[in-house]
Amino acid sequence: MELGLTSPVRVTFVKYGPMSDQGGRYVRLGETGHRLSVCGHATPREASSILWHELAHAVQVERLGGHRLFEQLWARELREAGISWRQLRESAYSVRAYRSMPLEREADRVAAACGRVRLVGRLGD
Repeated sequence: MELGLTSPVRVTFVKYGPMSDQGGRYVRLGETGHRLSVCGHATPREASSILWHELAHAVQVERLGGHRLFEQLWARELREAGISWRQLRESAYSVRAYRSMPLEREADRVAAACGRVRLVGRLGD
């Protein structure tokens, strides 16, 4: 699967807390490339799906012209979905509203379309 990324990608497996609903995160685009995180508790199938979703965000960042422009659009979409930063931090928001955001819908479509291609075989301890 060719996504057309021009910058390298670094993935870190993170052990989020047991109450976290976060499966992964697009961290940023820096001098060394894109940084993504994926939940270390995820199964290989879940981790692959999460990684495809986060890779879609990396494509969006490049298409929009950088991390700052991506974050500005994402923040606007968050506001339009009626989700505050506080709600986001506390995981006290409507998942349906979050999933309705255009950037998230696009990333979900990529994950669904590419989900059969496993990117993660097994996660180490």
